[in-house]
Amino acid sequence: MAILKKRMFIFLAVKTILVLSLFVMSTRSLYAIENPVPLFSIGGGRLFAGPNHSGGIVQCEYKWGKYWCGHIRPQVTFAIPEMRSIFFGVGLAWEYYLTRKIVFSPNFSPGLYHRGEGRDLGYPLEFRSALEAAYEFNNSARIGTQFYHISNGSLSDRNPGENAWVIFIAFPFHFGYR
Repeated sequence: MAILKKRMFIFLAVKTILVLSLFVMSTRSLYAIENPVPLFSIGGGRLFAGPNHSGGIVQCEYKWGKYWCGHIRPQVTFAIPEMRSIFFGVGLAWEYYLTRKIVFSPNFSPGLYHRGEGRDLGYPLEFRSALEAAYEFNNSARIGTQFYHISNGSLSDRNPGENAWVIFIAFPFHFGYR
């Protein structure tokens, strides 16, 4: 019974977040910028993956310097929990400026997961769903936080998932073009 209540709570929480995200995405940001700079971020935080697999996590991300279709831009994510697991994903981030300096960004990245000594997530193809909030400085550098969930979306019978909370700093980074 407790497992059913937990799953119902998680389902309702995810549903609420999705509805709020759709509401925010349906409105046009008054503070949106038209030409973002590429960003390279590095961060660290805490991975929550059960009593035997929780611990620290380090991640790097690169966000392209051009928007696709509104305020969506591609990103690459590389995360390493302390259990020597690896997640590498390529996805999209939607950026919404709440003010001239505060950026809200839900993002989604399918990717590959290598277990290492970490938790068996049931399948090598995993999906990372994240919510990010950041403060943007005048030089376009950012400091912020992310909460994300990685799971295989029930592609296999085993789908325990992992959650992480990360604090990051992002720097403008021009990789071969301006």
